[in-house]
Amino acid sequence: MWMQLKKLLLSTAILILGGNLIAQETNNKQSYLDTTKAKIGQVEVDILSSYYDQDGIHSPVTGGRGTEDLQDLTNTLIISIPYGKNTFSINLGQDNITSASTDNMDTDVSSDSKVDSRNHGDITITHKLNKRKSYHVGAGFSSEYDVTSFNVGGGFSIESKDRNTSLDFNTKVYYDNWLLYQPAEFRPGVDSFVLENFNHQIYDSPNGEDTRTSYNFSLTIARVVNKKLQVSITGDFVYQTGLLNTPFHRVYFDDGFDASGLDELSTIKSKKVRKREFLPDSRIKIPVALRLHYYINSTFIVRGFYRYYYDDRGS
Repeated sequence: MWMQLKKLLLSTAILILGGNLIAQETNNKQSYLDTTKAKIGQVEVDILSSYYDQDGIHSPVTGGRGTEDLQDLTNTLIISIPYGKNTFSINLGQDNITSASTDNMDTDVSSDSKVDSRNHGDITITHKLNKRKSYHVGAGFSSEYDVTSFNVGGGFSIESKDRNTSLDFNTKVYYDNWLLYQPAEFRPGVDSFVLENFNHQIYDSPNGEDTRTSYNFSLTIARVVNKKLQVSITGDFVYQTGLLNTPFHRVYFDDGFDASGLDELSTIKSKKVRKREFLPDSRIKIPVALRLHYYINSTFIVRGFYRYYYDDRGS
């Protein structure tokens, strides 16, 4: 009898121990899966393309009179990777630009200035502190024929306890390096004879370099007033310093020479007085915008927008 009882107790102990081991293994697997799920969220990948076409007859490249024809095909890849309390956003793209306007920097048609590609990319890391607070930091670059740009930025977002009011602050600094490609007639070694038979492959060197720095600050306060009304106000402050003009823009003067009957290239080759564009080396811009959305019903929503803009070059 005692031996049978010992066997029964031993079997029960083994059964309980085995059950605990299975339960522990199951819990460990579940815990690992939960941890993995918490760390790596659903990755989103977006592939976007856009096409932009522009016309017009007031190109600054030819002094405000001439074609502004331009086509831009842009392809963009956006990847968003959630990882724990962080989200990594990667944006890569290329703009393929064809510009008859920019081609008039020179006097030989279909020069290198007509077709350009701009490659750009940036990465942003957003960290969520809690349900109502987060901050982000990021950096990026872009590169094209005559401009290389780098940027860094950051910001934070805060929501009220009732989630009806939010505050967003963002800042970004851009540093641009320009190769100074001047209009053909202003390039070293170019006279009237050379201009008449211009070859951009010979006179295609930039006349030095220059830089531009832009500081951007933005603050937005949004409020859900009630179930029907939402309002927000945004204020920006932009300060720029350095090269603020475009090196290959021309300014023609009223010197008595009538060029109204000439096309763009003939005007460039003519004796009409012109200068390169020169602008002050600093600038302040302060736009303030107010938005209002009012929900009437499922069919109609009223959206209002007002913007005030100050510029120290003229409002």
